[in-house]
Amino acid sequence: MEVGRGLSANVSDYFYWFKYDFDNLFKLYDGSGGYLVFRPYPGGFNNIRMSLELAAIFAYLKNRTLVLPPAYHMYLLKGDSSLSDFFDLEDIGLETVGFEEFCDREGIKRSWDAVAQKYTPIDIRDTKQRNPNTGDKSFNFEKITPPKSFTRWKRLIHWEEVADDSQQVLFFNKSLIGTFYQVAYSSRMQQLKQYIARHIHYRTDIFDLAWEFINQLGDQDYYATHIRRNDFQYKHVRIPCEDIVKHLDTRVPSGSKLYIATDHKKKDFFKPLEDKYDVYYYGDMSSAKEVDYNLIPIIEQLICTRAVLFIGQDYSTLSSYIYRLRGYMADIENKDFHVNTEEYKISDQLPLFLIPHFVGNWHREYKDAWDFYEPTIFISIASYRDSQLHKTIESALKHAANPGRIFIGINLQDSGQYYQKLLSKSYPQTKILLTPPDQSHGVVSARRTIIDELYAKEDYFLQIDSHTRFKDNWDNILINQIQAIPSDKVILSTYPNEFTYPDPHREYLKLPYNAPLIFDRFLNENRRDNRFKPRNLVSLTDYDVVDNKRVAAGFLFTDSRWIKEVPLPAKGIICSGEEDYMTYLSFLKGWDIKVPSEAVVWHNYDWKDRDGKPYRLLYSSLGKGVEDRTVDIINDVLFKQRHERSLQELENYLGVVFKKP
Repeated sequence: MEVGRGLSANVSDYFYWFKYDFDNLFKLYDGSGGYLVFRPYPGGFNNIRMSLELAAIFAYLKNRTLVLPPAYHMYLLKGDSSLSDFFDLEDIGLETVGFEEFCDREGIKRSWDAVAQKYTPIDIRDTKQRNPNTGDKSFNFEKITPPKSFTRWKRLIHWEEVADDSQQVLFFNKSLIGTFYQVAYSSRMQQLKQYIARHIHYRTDIFDLAWEFINQLGDQDYYATHIRRNDFQYKHVRIPCEDIVKHLDTRVPSGSKLYIATDHKKKDFFKPLEDKYDVYYYGDMSSAKEVDYNLIPIIEQLICTRAVLFIGQDYSTLSSYIYRLRGYMADIENKDFHVNTEEYKISDQLPLFLIPHFVGNWHREYKDAWDFYEPTIFISIASYRDSQLHKTIESALKHAANPGRIFIGINLQDSGQYYQKLLSKSYPQTKILLTPPDQSHGVVSARRTIIDELYAKEDYFLQIDSHTRFKDNWDNILINQIQAIPSDKVILSTYPNEFTYPDPHREYLKLPYNAPLIFDRFLNENRRDNRFKPRNLVSLTDYDVVDNKRVAAGFLFTDSRWIKEVPLPAKGIICSGEEDYMTYLSFLKGWDIKVPSEAVVWHNYDWKDRDGKPYRLLYSSLGKGVEDRTVDIINDVLFKQRHERSLQELENYLGVVFKKP
């Protein structure tokens, strides 16, 4: 038998992680940021598993080498065990070091006391708790406050409040418990879910062993339930077996083969179930006597994963993990959340953010755990003879967490020679339209052409200028920022901070925050002209998200629905007036304009073309012979069209009274 793909090879998705090939998963990780040491939570095995997952994602996010704990006596197991007895740590994906080697490197005794003496454990104490842990808390790794749908009643901890990233060693002492995607709030959550699914899994030989039991029952030819008793402290879910039968009645047909995973010692308890179903227990299997006692809970979990339907024990982390494992397995059809303590509820099947009730971040898994979809982003770039265009493209792709989700549309107003040069670089997922410079009708027309001919229904829309630089993980940060704001229609926009060219050391990253824009004055005294000149306020501070009174053309990120609701004019606006048009119509159509609390793009305001001409003069000279109807177009939006919001609301928002034509 081939170890690792054994008896189930080619007949099921039992070995689920083999199918996962997540590109760029370790693009921002090499483990060089120091060490993360964790002493697992002092609970049952699935609490220990949660500790491993949390420690792994914290190490992943903070780019640290994970220190694996030594063997020790785990609650309810026999003898001393190490994590490698259960998990395939060779496939963990992170840089790791054993506890003993870590202590030797640091010149301390090989003991937890010595570690605690040298490295103060990360303090997450709560005055309401005797035993501090992450069980009712969440860590925020972002420069934005998480939405209430994530935090619920949990105490929110900003990472920098409890951990100093400059420290060589971060130490969690028996405090990590909870389902990782409910404890950590991160823009990289999709990568965290992908990482856990691909790299934190039981040993393949344990899967092989469990398949022998599954094979005896018949893969997906049985139902399964988990009934926890023994030391289970949640009395309200320890209901009589007769009640369990009632709750299973509508979900498990009478006479069906039913596997019961249980630690209950009194078998007569199960007689009502045995009277109705063809019941099997672990001890009934022919291979049961040959198995290491400590592996039995894992084997029972894996048996339950391959049932037609699994009905778990509420409040059990063993049951909860079975739901997630079934979620990972593509050939399992029914992945709903069922418990044997109550009737099936449609409301229980909602995603985490929409669930009407929430118990605790350790309590149960949600379908979010195996939703790996990463929304796509379309980048619109109108470029006029720009010598920095290729650098802009390269920066966007290089610094995206997932370049595969980035699609770029360029209206290149340049020579055929430069067009061929760009094509030769074979930028992935990049489409280029060539417009001879002398045929340019201005930047607004160029942007409209990009939308009409190159946009292909990507999820998000990003408009930038062709002399822009990006921050690492910019794609995740922008999506997370927009999703954290409690509005269905959000535009993130501002005038980006400046970078100077050339920029080999990325000095611009020292400018991490954005500044809001407000109405300063009308552009001119013309009685019909409602264009305005904006003014910057001071830069934001950590976690601030405020209204912005201007949609900036050089940085605009939003849901792609905006493209249809705020269509750029194909003609009539050459350059000046573009931002006024977008600001007014966006607000009137119900879009909320916000300043992102974290800067992710920077702009070169001294840009010159390949002949040394300043871009401000270039664009103002474009579109000669093309009728400029900017003032009329804007006034039509303000005074002649009906919108979701009123003109009075717009005036109140900007603090201005528009000039009626």
